[in-house]
Amino acid sequence: MHPSHCLPREFECEDRITCIHQSWVCDGDRDCPDGSDESQALCRNVTCRPDQFQCQNRACIPGHLHCSGHAECPDKSDEENCSE
Repeated sequence: MHPSHCLPREFECEDRITCIHQSWVCDGDRDCPDGSDESQALCRNVTCRPDQFQCQNRACIPGHLHCSGHAECPDKSDEENCSE
């Protein structure tokens, strides 16, 4: 393992150049140029808090926005299978 040039609260992308905020890792958006912050190996066990809804792409949104009539998930999965 190489020493990271990123700050303690940052995630170092696999390109070893880009540093992103730790909270951006596995949030459903590719923030690293190579997408390493959303890799399957890194994100496969991500779960949202009990008060959140987990989108199909593993992003977390506030639970009260599920079936709100507006898509908050990047993949719009929060508006699927909603009853009238």
